[in-house]
Amino acid sequence: KKIRIVSLFFTVAGDVNITLYDGGSALSGPMDFGAASEPRGMVVPFPYSPLELSEGAAFGIKLSAAVQVSGTACYYYQ
Repeated sequence: KKIRIVSLFFTVAGDVNITLYDGGSALSGPMDFGAASEPRGMVVPFPYSPLELSEGAAFGIKLSAAVQVSGTACYYYQ
């Protein structure tokens, strides 16, 4: 089975870089959030084609600092 993410949103409590993972492989580069002139969160809908992970891979989020990140990922297995 594969995880298919249909939407992702989160907010951050402070300065942090966030990287999204497909198992051990990065899906994104480090994204900067929470500092001066940087966004405090993100909303990403995937309305036409979900973000599809590799078969059997876990979805991961790596933070560069110990900062509270709140939100949700909506997904399904198929």
